[in-house]
Amino acid sequence: MYLEHIFFLKKTCSKYLQIFCRFFEDFFLAGKEWNSLGSITPSGKNSRLMRLTESSLQTQQRLQHQRISQANLVASKEPVQTQQRLQQKRIRQEDLRASEEPIQNEQRLQQQCISQENLRASEGPIKTQQRLQQQRIRQEILRTSELPDYREQRLCVYRSQHVNRRQTSMRQVLYLEAFRYDPTKDYWLHSKAAIGKIFVICK
Repeated sequence: MYLEHIFFLKKTCSKYLQIFCRFFEDFFLAGKEWNSLGSITPSGKNSRLMRLTESSLQTQQRLQHQRISQANLVASKEPVQTQQRLQQKRIRQEDLRASEEPIQNEQRLQQQCISQENLRASEGPIKTQQRLQQQRIRQEILRTSELPDYREQRLCVYRSQHVNRRQTSMRQVLYLEAFRYDPTKDYWLHSKAAIGKIFVICK
């Protein structure tokens, strides 16, 4: 009922009243109580009102300024501070992943794959080269700034993943090969192929 009145006022009332309706609508849809308005600082109220009244161009400029400020802040940090910040970010992400349900985890991964595919499909060859170059630069910076303990841990994880991938690929080659025997293949040369005699009698 309240939302219907708000939508009606937004269509019929003046510009300033529409701003107030949008302000009330944000808090109502978010499920916040009216007494929570008193906990907002005056600067927070002013910034919220400014964001409600700004145009799309002003919004883009504000977000661009925030990105530049964030990039400058990250660039000004020491390697140890950068490593600590990344470690804290990884811990927060691990906590979020641990609290996810299996369905939520699957949906998140599926959305990430779709977003990555759309992004890769929309970029041209020059953008692809630039992205890969930036990725290599970021990796080199991370490698030079990481601590010895983190480096050893990363290499250990990488070696384990490499072994798992290699074993999986080798097993994939032999998948159902017992049912598709080819006399032209030399199975003795394959490290995962166990060739022997059948000596167990089935009961």
